[in-house]
Amino acid sequence: MTSKDFEFYPIYTYSASSTFNEWVKISCADIEKLSDERGRDGIKHLFFYLNHPIRFVTVVAPIVAIDDINGKYVILILDDGSGATVSVKIKRRSITHAKNVEEHASNTLLDSVNVYSGPGKLDIKVGNTELDIGTVVKTKCTITKFRQANQLEAQRIWIVQSTKEEARAWSELTIWKNKISTPWLLSKRKLLKLEQEHKAEYQQLQEENDIYEKKMSIRKRRKAKQEANDEAKRLKLEKKMNQGALI
Repeated sequence: MTSKDFEFYPIYTYSASSTFNEWVKISCADIEKLSDERGRDGIKHLFFYLNHPIRFVTVVAPIVAIDDINGKYVILILDDGSGATVSVKIKRRSITHAKNVEEHASNTLLDSVNVYSGPGKLDIKVGNTELDIGTVVKTKCTITKFRQANQLEAQRIWIVQSTKEEARAWSELTIWKNKISTPWLLSKRKLLKLEQEHKAEYQQLQEENDIYEKKMSIRKRRKAKQEANDEAKRLKLEKKMNQGALI
């Protein structure tokens, strides 16, 4: 299916989609298919699956590799058997003072995840449990690009504790796969309603901005008038003092 087979809708319609404000359950293979070629309309982390706008994803998969990159972040390579792997970045917190250690729950940007590294050593713990090759994790992520490839940035991570929990995750994945495999379609009536709401909201913001600018203009005029009065008083006083000095 190509972009000619579906329509991209304006940015003001995105909130009406079933994906824009949701954590979309998605496979590693489908992460590869997410596209940002249309542009992001100024929205951070915005990608598209067909014409579905997606910002947040959830992936469940075993870890097949772990890399420590320059001590700045850790990369988990996940493989869910869908035909592709995906890189998940965990950013390490920059701690320069001992005081900062006490201010945060962990040494990464994820409160439940800590990274311990040294010569020949790399341990990652979620809570009190260490991650290892083969550990099945569930991670909520935003989407980024690295060297033209889609990459995920972890926002939360859990360890999948049982096969029952894993089976439930696959079931949820199937539901979402069916949902996003069909292009998002808005009726003409719905599209018109969203357009009217957008115009009304824009008009309201414009009116509020006009009121604000009028208030600021009045304040500026008052300030300028006050400054002019103060300057006139200063000059009058200065003239009077100069006249007194000549007596």
